[in-house]
Amino acid sequence: MTDIREMNALKIVLVAAINGAAAVTSIATGSIAWTRAVVMIAGAWCYSAAHYAQKSPQQLIRAMVPLLG
Repeated sequence: MTDIREMNALKIVLVAAINGAAAVTSIATGSIAWTRAVVMIAGAWCYSAAHYAQKSPQQLIRAMVPLLG
């Protein structure tokens, strides 16, 4: 992959999958802390970030990715 937008989209999908797996595991084991789960679910809804990343200049995305993770 060489396009920064493709890499960012893949990162967003992977983050959503990891957060979803963690949420399912926590619910299945009954060890869920609901206040923390709400924050985790909110973090998984990062599809809006992908929308804005597509509209932003590639140089800005390249600068922001290392800062935001």
